[in-house]
Amino acid sequence: MGASHSASQTIKHIMNETFPQILVAGTGYGVGKSVVLRAIAAYQAATGSPWAQLSLTQASPSQMDLAENWRSLQSQKAALPQHSGLLIEAVGSLGTPVTPESTLADLAWDWRLPTLLVTAVTPHCLDDLVAHVALAKQARCDVRGIVLNCTTPTAEENRLDWAPPQQVAALSQRPVLGTVPYLADLAENAMAENSTAENATAENSTAESDSRFAQAGANLNLSDFGILAPSSLSA
Repeated sequence: MGASHSASQTIKHIMNETFPQILVAGTGYGVGKSVVLRAIAAYQAATGSPWAQLSLTQASPSQMDLAENWRSLQSQKAALPQHSGLLIEAVGSLGTPVTPESTLADLAWDWRLPTLLVTAVTPHCLDDLVAHVALAKQARCDVRGIVLNCTTPTAEENRLDWAPPQQVAALSQRPVLGTVPYLADLAENAMAENSTAENATAENSTAESDSRFAQAGANLNLSDFGILAPSSLSA
């Protein structure tokens, strides 16, 4: 069963295919949705087409406050003319409950949100990926592609063994849009330096961090979401 009908109808009216939007969902907690979203946002900002950002919230482990999330979406509406699209960070995984009878995958369908599915590169990530793609098909969630995210240096070293892109595409029947390298340490180091370093040093660190995130975003093929094909950015 789907989520709130009235909210769904309103969102469908406001958010249509003429305004690009991406629901950045994952195959679980800790797979790096925030990192992937930041990479996309940094790339869009670097190319002069900044996107607005919104994070969905959960009222409890078993339910989402749909009204509160709807109000958050409405508050973004005023900023949309200044942005080229909207990035929406999901809570948890596609299987995360949003009502007693529906999941995030159902919500994505009800609200007509094109979905990017992020999975962390691990020795058993294909198991989680296959299960989530099956759930998405059942819920009619529009998963337009898979992003493989390296959450550890070891994952980056073993990405072709643990998550071969051709096998991922074959098992999921969805295109692999790209692989994000290990960037978690970069984000953490930038935060630490910003809190302790001199202003000039902190600004340089932030600029370097933004540049690397933008490069990671440039390596993702997001044309199906209304984003032009990736162009090369200087590292």
